[in-house]
Amino acid sequence: MTMGLSDEEVCDVASRICRTIRNADIPHINNVGGDRLTLSVGVANVPITDKTDTILEIANYADKAVYYAKNAGKNAIYELVHGGLGEKETGAAFVKIDF
Repeated sequence: MTMGLSDEEVCDVASRICRTIRNADIPHINNVGGDRLTLSVGVANVPITDKTDTILEIANYADKAVYYAKNAGKNAIYELVHGGLGEKETGAAFVKIDF
């Protein structure tokens, strides 16, 4: 959770966290195949309004983005970008953020 940051700043925070995990080169102890620990991140920079008035509702947007990242192949950052708020908004899209 962040507060008062632009979309670019929020995505930069997520990118720095993912790069830190990648550069730490941590073994994935539950995977005997030798894979390394990776991180999937969902970003949703949503203002609090009368349509999204709780942190739980805003976290739900980020949760949708993280599941999109996991389904897209893991070890990724996706931002939920939309033209308006609310579950019925049809202008929603997921944008991959490079790190």
